[in-house]
Amino acid sequence: MDAGFPSHTKTKRTWIPTAPPPMTITANLSRWLPHTVIVVVILVASSIYLWPSPLEFPMDDTYIHFVYAENLSERGGLFFNNPGEKGVGSSSLLWVLILGAGNGAGLSMHWLAKLVGISSLAALGIGLYYLLRPLLPIWAALTVVLLVISSGHMLWFALSGMETILFLALGILALLCYREERWGWLGISLGLLAITRLEGIILALVIGGFDIWRVRGIRAGLLLSATVCGLICCPWILYLWQRTGYFLPTSGIGRHFSNIAAIQIATERIESLAWLSRFPSLAYPLTWIGYSIEFILGGFALPAPYLNINPGVGSFNYKLSIWAILGLATVVLPLLWISLRRLVNVFKTPGWEKDQRVLPLIIFLF
Repeated sequence: MDAGFPSHTKTKRTWIPTAPPPMTITANLSRWLPHTVIVVVILVASSIYLWPSPLEFPMDDTYIHFVYAENLSERGGLFFNNPGEKGVGSSSLLWVLILGAGNGAGLSMHWLAKLVGISSLAALGIGLYYLLRPLLPIWAALTVVLLVISSGHMLWFALSGMETILFLALGILALLCYREERWGWLGISLGLLAITRLEGIILALVIGGFDIWRVRGIRAGLLLSATVCGLICCPWILYLWQRTGYFLPTSGIGRHFSNIAAIQIATERIESLAWLSRFPSLAYPLTWIGYSIEFILGGFALPAPYLNINPGVGSFNYKLSIWAILGLATVVLPLLWISLRRLVNVFKTPGWEKDQRVLPLIIFLF
């Protein structure tokens, strides 16, 4: 028995650590290092991208948002030319509200749009990391995220002055909230997603429908999410309907009819496309396939050697980089095949619909 201690405390021991527990440094690194790497990569890549022309934007849509935001903050109305106009040319209420609040506070909307885009890309990267982390090791998840955020398309969207990356970041946040069953935050994220772009309602419907099928009923948490989401987005939808007679911004409706008219004119004037007039439902997806080939597979962006393609569509001639074909054959298609096989294996696993790790990724596919 130790001196100075009564006999009834004989079995009680006190341990005063003199060194940190093993793996503490590694555990701490795993917490903050991935986030730091993601943010640093985005900042470096964005700085390089912005260096030649930091305040310019590639699309007129950005400046349309600026006009709506300026009128909202300075004249108190959501309009482009005059307060009495019927149409709504902005497709993103949340983006206009953010820019308008910044303009009202005396901030430059040009810099604010860049800053919010970069911040949204960082949030997207970190959210995607947390989405993948239960299924992949730390460095594998981080590698996937870095490939995504350093993509030229993602950087372009983040710095274009548009709401695209904010929309994606809110979508990832909604998936994380659903996985963790944070129902209130799920409703908030889905509501903000819908007023960023109305297409966000699709994700809300998919999550709701999937959860009802999964538990064979409607949970109270899901009702809470639906209520919160509705309180955020329904006023915007009702405003559009009251002002324009449609549940969509007139800019989106106009773009849709413009695409239809362009396809109709093309099939009438170009003989090689006349067959499309018999299958109008194919015209739109084929247009997107052509767009993807031109902008995703490289086109003029990647260096020579080139493959000149003339499909016989009027004067259309496409120059495709051989490097893009090699990338498609050696990276994109193998990854798609591996992913498809893993997805099939998931569906073959009994009880996969109860696995909280895979649920957000399955919903994301839809």
